[in-house]
Amino acid sequence: MHNVVICGDCGKKILTRTIVNACFAYGGATVVDGDKIYSCGNGQRYTIFCMTTLSDLYLPDAIIVLGKALLQIRSDLSSNECVCILDSGVKSAVNFAAKTGFKAIGCSLGEHDTFGVSGYSDENTVLVSLRRNLQRSDGIFLEPMDFRVTTEENCPAYPIMAASAILLMSGISPENGLNF
Repeated sequence: MHNVVICGDCGKKILTRTIVNACFAYGGATVVDGDKIYSCGNGQRYTIFCMTTLSDLYLPDAIIVLGKALLQIRSDLSSNECVCILDSGVKSAVNFAAKTGFKAIGCSLGEHDTFGVSGYSDENTVLVSLRRNLQRSDGIFLEPMDFRVTTEENCPAYPIMAASAILLMSGISPENGLNF
């Protein structure tokens, strides 16, 4: 089971929708979003927590995804076991990752981030680049590669890269492309 904590993008916003769709497509998930709990997909590979604030974290292997609407997250949270996926263009997200010591996975169109976009085939298909080695949850390292991602709806690059990062870290192979 992989725990995913989405901070600052709750409800039906595009980041949350994209991650939930990806997790549903690749192993099923239970989603806890405010006062709603629901499950979908084949199995229970992921548990997704959608949070507007984060004051305590007791999920040692959590994948934390930072949205643009960060309201309140304690910067004294710390764990070397958590991974933080962030849009490196959002200064508050970068500052949070730096203060907590979480392993940061940057996603942006900049060349220095872990994930980037190499191109678009059409409005729902992008070529995503893994630009540096990435350690999966089982300890195996993935080498840099490009892979195709097709989404059900047209969405910005960051949600696609964040969802792709979650899938790759949880052992999903992008060899034949990802579809969510």
